[in-house]
Amino acid sequence: MEAGKPTLKLVRVDLMNDTAARLALENVGQWHQLLYRYAIGSTGQHFFAPPKLIDAGQMGAIRIMADPGSKFENGKWSDIQVWSDRGELFFYLVRF
Repeated sequence: MEAGKPTLKLVRVDLMNDTAARLALENVGQWHQLLYRYAIGSTGQHFFAPPKLIDAGQMGAIRIMADPGSKFENGKWSDIQVWSDRGELFFYLVRF
């Protein structure tokens, strides 16, 4: 993998309901990724409990919850940031 290339590739997004969504991610890097927090847009950060481990060469899914007082909508774009324990930040612009 070349330096600067993202190691977690977004494969699929599923809207579970108006407050929950599922993102399927593929780890195309050489090392595992331990995901421990996320944010939607510029709002506050949320923590995965427990953190989500995606081994190198594997796929995994994370479940995110809408911020209090907001909802996910079909056809609406959302900017999602996910942090790993290695300090890596992954950006995903998704449309539900």
